[in-house]
Amino acid sequence: MQANADIPNFISIGAVYQAVVEEREGQSAIRPSLILNTDSTSLLLHHDASTIFVTRKGSKYLRSHNLAASSTELQKKGRAIGLIPTISAEGELLAAVFVIKDSKFKDSKLFEVSDIFINSYNHFYSLGYLDQLHKIWVWTGPATKEGRKHLMNCIVKDVIVPTALSTRQRVANEIQQARCKLGDPPLSPTMLQREAEKLRILLTVDGEYQQLSALIEYFSQSSEVLGPAKAIELIKFSASCSKTMQPADVSKSFMVFKSVAKKLTFSKVVDEPFYMQKVREVILSPLAAASRRTYAQFLAHAPAFLSTAFTISIVTAGWQRAGLHPFDAEILLSQCTSWSRLKEVQAKAAIAAIPKLMGIAISRGEMTDIDLQAAVGDVFDLSVSQLPQSTESISNTHQKAKSKKPLEKRPLNHRRAIHLTHAKILQIDEDISRMAAENDTRVATQVTQ
Repeated sequence: MQANADIPNFISIGAVYQAVVEEREGQSAIRPSLILNTDSTSLLLHHDASTIFVTRKGSKYLRSHNLAASSTELQKKGRAIGLIPTISAEGELLAAVFVIKDSKFKDSKLFEVSDIFINSYNHFYSLGYLDQLHKIWVWTGPATKEGRKHLMNCIVKDVIVPTALSTRQRVANEIQQARCKLGDPPLSPTMLQREAEKLRILLTVDGEYQQLSALIEYFSQSSEVLGPAKAIELIKFSASCSKTMQPADVSKSFMVFKSVAKKLTFSKVVDEPFYMQKVREVILSPLAAASRRTYAQFLAHAPAFLSTAFTISIVTAGWQRAGLHPFDAEILLSQCTSWSRLKEVQAKAAIAAIPKLMGIAISRGEMTDIDLQAAVGDVFDLSVSQLPQSTESISNTHQKAKSKKPLEKRPLNHRRAIHLTHAKILQIDEDISRMAAENDTRVATQVTQ
């Protein structure tokens, strides 16, 4: 019996995820408010006064052509802006980074603009629903290799890790408040800090090269250097599965974000919020007038875009639809393109494989092809995903399958789900060099094409 190649990938996601999230010996289960996901999207902004926000090409176009703000085919008409949100399984938008790349920026900088946006925007429009947003940042820099590296290093060190740790402290405070309501005496600051340090954090990410490199480099530091950050667990989703598994992708957040942005036109903006003068002077000043005007129009409404797209109901729906929280193996596996074509015995075997493989995920951090073959090989043929009809093509397919490296020998971003901070996985020199070599080859191929 045949199975599409994505079935083992999703099985590995379920096993690794459950191995990390569930209660272990001496460790409690990870709370939903501390299960996080970081993802990214992009859209193109037009200078055209009638329709300035164009989203139909979006991030897929930019990635496939290796383009950025100053080098799109719409160079004279528009610019690109990126969004990197961090959300929790409890439905919160904890942090959002807007990314502006342009050759006019000689240096890379990260600006925290939360106070400007939230306080000024609420005062200007008399709105209160933006208070739930934790942090808003704007990153500016050149669209170069060094710029992209600086971007991800900044986001890991200055956004993701501090956001995760501050969220953990907030959760610890909430636990103490609940205990006090039941009559327990309040803990001392030292004891409260110790209780907070017992809370584990999970960050889930896709296999984007720069992001993965920055995460591995950061978390490969010694426990003494990492300090409180050593409590953060990292999971990378399986290669080619992140679009159907990442909560931000599966939910409607990105779709709603782009939809509300697309409806905005210059003609609808009468009075610009007063805080934009500071944003122009501090953040956008190096840009040309047309670009400065386009980005200012977008950033003037960014808090409203975020509060509309990342509501608790929309975000939690993404986690539920992915089958991650609450965890549901059948829902998770149903994201496979081949799930509806499986026979009943295959579907049951795939679901049963997840708890079977959890022990391996706990001990090693990932599964090999041999592990998956042992778990579901009696109902799935994992050696070849889908065989062509002709004898010659069948022979060629088998030869290609034999020549491929085992998944565990490929770069991290090409492998199945991995517990990145597992002691047996985090090998910085080997894994980053593999990813760097693969990425350089891909970029060189795109240039020649």
